[in-house]
Formats: sequence, C-alpha cells, structure tokens
Amino acid sequence: MRCPNCNQEIPDGSKFCSYCGVEISKAFEEKLEEGIRLLEELKYHEAFEIFDSLVKEGFKRAWFYRGKALKEMGIQEDDESKIKEALNSFEEALKFEENPEILYEKALALGLLEKHEEALESLEIALRYDPNNPKYKKFYEITKEVIKKAKEEKEKKVERERIPEEEKEVEEGEKLAFPEAYSVLLIGKPGVGKLEFLVSLAKDYLLKGEKVAFITTERSPTEIKKIFRKYGLELDEYEGESFIFIDLYSYSTQEKYEKALIIDNPANLNLITLNLEKAKTKLGMLDRVFFDSLSTLFLHVKDAEITKFFGVLNSRIKTSKCTLFTTLQEGMHEDKTVIALKHLVDATLEMTKEKKQRKISVIFAKHIELPNEFYFNTAKGIITFKKEEKPAVEVVEEVKKEEVKFKPKPVVIVASVLLIFLAFFFMFHTSPAEKKVAESQSQIKTEKQDILSLRGGELLLYNLKDAKAPKKGWLVADTKYYKLSINLDKSYYLLYDKLNDLDLIIYNDTVESITDMLTGSDMGFADYDGANKLPFTSTALHDKDGITYSIITSNEDEGFVLISTQGWDVTPLEVTQGYDVEGEIFFGIFADKPYYIEAVEVYNLQNLGYLQKIDYRNPDAIVKSWVINGKYDSLSIYGGDCNHLNKPLWLDYYRVQTLSPVRKPFHAGSASISLMFPDHVLIGNKLDGGVIFSLPKGYFRFDTEQGANGAQVALEFVINIEKPVKAVAFTAEPVTREAFLYDIKEFMTTHGYNESMQEICKRYGLKCPSKPMDAHNWYYRRFAYVITLVKDWYNPELNEVKEDTWKIAEQGLNDFYKYETLIYNQMVSSKPLVAKVIVG
Repeated sequence: MRCPNCNQEIPDGSKFCSYCGVEISKAFEEKLEEGIRLLEELKYHEAFEIFDSLVKEGFKRAWFYRGKALKEMGIQEDDESKIKEALNSFEEALKFEENPEILYEKALALGLLEKHEEALESLEIALRYDPNNPKYKKFYEITKEVIKKAKEEKEKKVERERIPEEEKEVEEGEKLAFPEAYSVLLIGKPGVGKLEFLVSLAKDYLLKGEKVAFITTERSPTEIKKIFRKYGLELDEYEGESFIFIDLYSYSTQEKYEKALIIDNPANLNLITLNLEKAKTKLGMLDRVFFDSLSTLFLHVKDAEITKFFGVLNSRIKTSKCTLFTTLQEGMHEDKTVIALKHLVDATLEMTKEKKQRKISVIFAKHIELPNEFYFNTAKGIITFKKEEKPAVEVVEEVKKEEVKFKPKPVVIVASVLLIFLAFFFMFHTSPAEKKVAESQSQIKTEKQDILSLRGGELLLYNLKDAKAPKKGWLVADTKYYKLSINLDKSYYLLYDKLNDLDLIIYNDTVESITDMLTGSDMGFADYDGANKLPFTSTALHDKDGITYSIITSNEDEGFVLISTQGWDVTPLEVTQGYDVEGEIFFGIFADKPYYIEAVEVYNLQNLGYLQKIDYRNPDAIVKSWVINGKYDSLSIYGGDCNHLNKPLWLDYYRVQTLSPVRKPFHAGSASISLMFPDHVLIGNKLDGGVIFSLPKGYFRFDTEQGANGAQVALEFVINIEKPVKAVAFTAEPVTREAFLYDIKEFMTTHGYNESMQEICKRYGLKCPSKPMDAHNWYYRRFAYVITLVKDWYNPELNEVKEDTWKIAEQGLNDFYKYETLIYNQMVSSKPLVAKVIVG
C-alpha cells in the first residue's frame, strides 16, 4: 500500500508511515474530507480521483463517495457506463456497512439504469432503517408509480399490436414525438408565439389522455385558458383530473385562480419543485410539464442560482420519467447563461417570425430524430412541416401597407425637440441644494433598503446596515406591536416590544470576555459528555459567515409574510472545536397581531452524509435560547395534562411564581411524554408586560400519526442570570426518540423521580429505558413556537394570569395552524446550504 500523505510504498496494514511519520488512518480521513469538499463544489472528476485512490489503498469508507462521484459524472456526461460503475461501488460499500443512505444512492443509480424493480427493493430496505425519511418515501412512491405506468404502457402496446395495420392512423404531428425523461428548451423573442406553441402541444397531449402541469410566470391562467379555447379545447373538462396550473404570475396582480397551485414568491425556487410534487399528488403522476417562462425568474434570482435550479429540475424530471418544455426569452440573458442552460437540456428549438407563420429551427436534439425545421400557425394552433404559401391578394395588401409612411406634423417635431432639451437640461443642471438632497437620499438608500410592505405599511420589511451588521446588515420586520431585527452577519435576533416600550430580547457585547456575552435569540449546540471544547457553542459568537434569507410567501389579504433564514452554524476556532450542524429558522410575521411564528429545523450534516463522521463534532443537544430583559422575573404556564404523574415538578407554575436564581426552576420533561406539556409558558413582570411561548401540537410537538415515540418537541427551562447584566434565559431543546433524556442523576429533581418516570412511560404507552440512548443518532430536529407579546396580564387577587391573556396566545396557535403544513413542507423540501447538488 501507499501512504496517502507522501505516496511512498509502505507495508500493508501499517499504522504509521515510516517515511513521513503520519498516522495512516488520520491521513485517510483528511484525504476523504478533501474529496467530499470537491464533490460539493461539483468537481466530480477530481473528487473521483481521490476516492478511487483511497479505495485502492483499502480505505473501505471511500466506496460510497466513489459511487456518488461516478453517478454525478454519468448524469453530467450522459454516460451509462459510469452509472453502472457507480452501482458497483455502492454494492462494495454495502459489504462494508448496510447504511440507508447507501441504499438510497444505489436505488437512484438503478433508477437511472431503468432497473426500477431492483430500485424499489433497495428503497424498501432503506425505509426499514429509516421509515420516516421523506426523501426515501418520496422516491419510493415515484418508483412504484413508474413501475405501474410501465406495466400499463406494456399492456397498451400489446393491445395496439392487435389492431390491423389498415386501421392505424399516422399523423404528421407524430414526427414531433418527444420521449419521456426528456427536456426541451424553446428560445424566441418576446411575442413570437412560444406560449401558443406550448398550448398547442399541451392540447394534443391532453387529448391523448396524458397528465399535464403548466407553470406560468408571464400570463394568468385565465388568459392561457382562452388560448386553449381558441385551439378547440375547453380546459375546464380536464382541470383537476389531468391538468393543473402552477401559477407564479397572479401574485403580482392579486388575481386568485382557485384551481391553480399558487406561488407567492418567485424568488424562492424551492416552491416550484415543491408545487410540482403537489401536482403529482393531485393528478397521480405527470407525463408532461410546460414552463413559460424561465426568463421571468431572472428578475428575482441570480443567474447562477437559476442555472443550478434548472439543472436540479431537469434531473428530477428525468427521474420521474416526465417531459419538460421550457421557454426562454431571446436577447434578455448573457451568452454564458444561455449556453449553460442549453447544456442542461436534451433539445433546443429556436422560434422566429415569418409573417403569419412561425418557423421553428431545431438547434440540436439528443437521441431522437426531428426535422431540421418546421412551422407553426399561431392563429390555428397547427404544426406543419412545409412553409405555407400566401394567397396573392394577401401579399399585395401587405406590400401596400409597407408603402404607407407616417409623416409627423411640424408642431409634433418642435414639441418633441423641446421635451428632449428640457430633459437634458434638468439632467445635467441641478442646483447645489438639490444635489445635497439627492446625495443624502442616496446615502439613506444604501443604509436602508425597503423589501416589502403589507396592509398599507402596517408591516414593513427592510434591510438596514450599521456598525453591528456592516456586511449583510439587519433584516427588520416592523409592525405596530413589535420590531424584530435579525442580524444577518452574526446569526442572532433582537425583539423590541412596542406594547411595553421595552427591548425584550437583549444582546450585550460590552464585556471583555466572550464567554460572558448575552447573545439575544440564537442557537447553540452541546455534548453531554463534555467532549467538545465549546460545550455550549453560540451561533451569535462563532458564526463568522452569517446567514441568508428568502421570502417564502406573502399574503396581502391576511397581512402575513413567511421568511426563511439559513446558515445558522458555527465556525470552529480550532480543528477539534465546533459542530457539524446547520440550522434554518422560519419567521412568520403578522401585520396586525401581537405575535409571530418561529419554526426551527436543524440538520446533522454528518449523519446526512454531507460531512465525514467525527464524533466530537456531532452534537447531542440543540439549544434555542432567548435572553430576555431581567425586568421579567415571573413565570406561569397553561394547558397540557394537569393530572400527569410527575406534577410535583412544575404543578405550582400554573399559578404565578417568582423566578429564583436557581438554574432550571421550570423543567418539562422529554420528547416522548410531550402530551403532558403545558401549551403556553408566560415570562413577565407583574407590573408591566410579558411574553408567551406557545408550543403547537402536531408536526412540531407530538405527531400522533408516528406513534408515541415519533415527536419532535422542545424540553424547556428558565435560567436566571445575574451577570454581566440581569436577564432571564428561556431555552428550548428539541428531543427525539433517538435521544430519550432519561438520566436519573441529571434529572432527579424531586423524591421519587425514577418511579414517577416509570409510571409516566406506562401511562402513555412508552418503553422506558434505564439509561440514555445514543444521543448522536439523529438526522433532523424540527420544532416551532408562537411568541406573543402581552400587556397588563397579571391578576393579583388570584395570583394568576388573566384568562383573556391566554386567549390571545390560543389565537396565536390557531393562526399558526393555518401555515403549519406550508412551513413543514418547506422544511422537508429544503436542504442545508452545504448541499451543493441534490439528485432525486
């Protein structure tokens, strides 16, 4: 074998290299990590060379990554032999370790080779390991549908072969037969007739019984229906059964087309793929997808992101055996962008105008035979393969029209010249005072940039740069009840309570020691055994590259906007510090409500296969905390199972209790017994205001569809802080069934705790372990809160929270449930920023 560091020949099984002295296993790991980085940067050939050399040196873990690199190369180069070789690599990897992610990648390779029955078997095994993995489940359903469709097609073919030749119809349009798993790009100038051509094709496919989705960004569904009607098809008869619109246009006009899947935010490309999945669910698979037009997205998203998205979309279309037709406006994009898009498709067509006909030239077409050119009549919606000759009368009339020239009157000419002169005068002759005002306004615009306004300004969303966030700035959501400011540079946020005129969440960086800072609302990670040198790492202190954001949806009628922020992570100070996790936080802002939604998804980058396995960088605990103004010194809870068997721990908190300096005055338990949790936790000041943290049931707290152990939920407690300034920290820790927090020593807070836990598990039908389970064994953690600001909440006569206060919090949960599915689906469909390529 050779040393992976110096490449010298050394005896097989050596632990150290006799030439350079490096530890062989460590050198292998470092080389593997380099290959994974290249894979993420789309440098597949370079990554393959590294993985291949590691395999040859006997490093078995590299088989999996070697297969991934080969599969990507095969897709990129349309080389079936590389995909077959990738399949062999996955087989070798499975001999070393039967991991569900390897089985999933193997299924993808089998699917690309059209070995769907074998792919289904591989996915079934993967789902036994991880039955709730949405990625595995989705591809499993797609593969089943492909097998079913293939069987139906085979039966149809047998039936067709029985029909005598003389009864078979041969249509001229059959020359344009595009196969399944195929992508076509149609380029032409605006107004040339690209949409009409797509409608004509869609009409023919619908008449043949195929299922069609139509993505529109430039016309309303109502306008497109008129074109269908013009070409002789009433779309109402097909909508909901074999046809559906995905509407990215109407959000800008406030027109609502009830039968369409509506996308409110064209900047969020994930919503397109998400709604295609919804279309498949509604129609039961898709045969053809039409996209008019890709060009509109360039107004909202950078070129490189659209090119990447279009590549992912094409891969998914091919995986689902569907045909994609996409239009692109000629003359609107840089040449390099157009070349990149052409590279991603199987065929490119170009449409030009020739009087009443449109000429369509075939630039290239892979794997199929098409005529070099054909013609389309926009008036009739008919495709022909020879040029129509115009009647002589029509030609004469057109010649006469060309001879008529417009002769402007002298007055019009004078007026036009005067307007041009005045325009240039005011453009170049500005007074010093006007210049000063203009410069001032320009400076303000660079500091504060408006992004969104709803309900006549009741909800303002803008970007603001200052000394605390000089690079990306603050993303600020401003309503009449609160101002929420997210620091995009340092990964934390602040909350100003307008009801009580108070900075509710505080961040303090005036002290010298970084460990003494109070870090607003941020995210932290931890190891129970203290293996990591940063036992409670904070994103606000250690995230050097900050976070990004996108608007998922906005609703003017309801005064609501949903924002996604990604990249909540930590940058290790040393090699042995930090954690391989990344968080995405969703904020749901209401214009006229005193509450907002916060939903969190955290990815384990190691277990998801994005980074190599290093135990000390794989955290046990995810902690979401809010550092609250120290004036808020009281606590109360509401809801949940008041008769639970562990009630001595926190039953007193149904009345108002003063917070003591003791850590964890309120502790709720673990995920698997979350049905007994209170629904609301209020932290406040008896004379002033308060804040309520409400836990919604369902996807984010206790999903009964997954059984007793299937919940993602938060274990919450309150910490009273005295230094560097007086504050209260409310902390949420999401717990899953893989990390059942049952530890007698840690949580023995009252007499009989152990017996009580046994009884609780029995009551809720749970298996109660006697020791903690593997806390590293998790892939995602998802949880959500509704955070409500309240004033005048305390009833001194009863020492309780006023009933009306809890009603406001209940209303917040009810409003959350309107968007719960949207948020959850968005979480499931989104990927961490570290994921550069997504297939399947």
